[in-house]
Amino acid sequence: MPFLSEELFQRLPRRSANTPPSICVTPFPKPQLSWQNRSLETQVELMQEVVKSIRSIKQDYLHPKDRPDVYISCSDSNTVAVLKEFEPAITTLSQSGTVHVILGKETPAGCTMQTVGDKCEVHVLLRGLVDTGREISKLQEKISKLSIQLDKLQTTMATEGYEQKVPENVRLAEQEKVQLLTVERRNLEGAVEKFTSLQEQ
Repeated sequence: MPFLSEELFQRLPRRSANTPPSICVTPFPKPQLSWQNRSLETQVELMQEVVKSIRSIKQDYLHPKDRPDVYISCSDSNTVAVLKEFEPAITTLSQSGTVHVILGKETPAGCTMQTVGDKCEVHVLLRGLVDTGREISKLQEKISKLSIQLDKLQTTMATEGYEQKVPENVRLAEQEKVQLLTVERRNLEGAVEKFTSLQEQ
C-alpha cells in the first residue's frame, strides 16, 4: 500500500525542514536493542504454541463455532504463572470457552490431549461436543496403521545380519523412528481409553 503509507507519512506531526520529503527516501529505522525482551518473547512463543495446539484439536474434532473448555496442565509453577498471564489472550485467539491453567495432570474425563514441549499439555474437553464412537473408530484405525509400520520396522531390524549390513546412521534413524511410533501409539491408546470412559459416563 505505497500510496497510503505516503499519505500517512505526510501527515505525521512535528515535521521539520530536515525531515525527508517522502517515505521513499527516508532511512530505514534502526533497531533499538534496549527494547528487546528475550524473556517475554519466549513466553509469547509458548502461548502461541498452546493456542496452536488448541486450534489443531478443534479442527480435528469440533465444529468451528464450538467453544470447549480447555485445561492447560503444567509441570512446574513458573509455567503456570506465565500462562495464567496469557489466559485472556489464549481464550480469544483459540476461540475457547473457559481456559484453566493448572499444576499437575488432574483434568476431567472426556478430554483429548496434545503436548506442548516438555512443560505442559493441552487438554480440550470434548464431552457433549463430539461423537465418541466415531472418534474411537478413527483412533483405532490410526493405531492399526502405526502397528503395521512398527511391525515392519522391527521385523527388518531383527533380520539376520542387520547390524553388519545396514549403515550406522540408517540404524540410528530406524531406532529413533521405532521410539517415536511407539510413543505415538501409546498416546493414541490413551486417547481411546479416555473416549471409552467418556462413552460410559
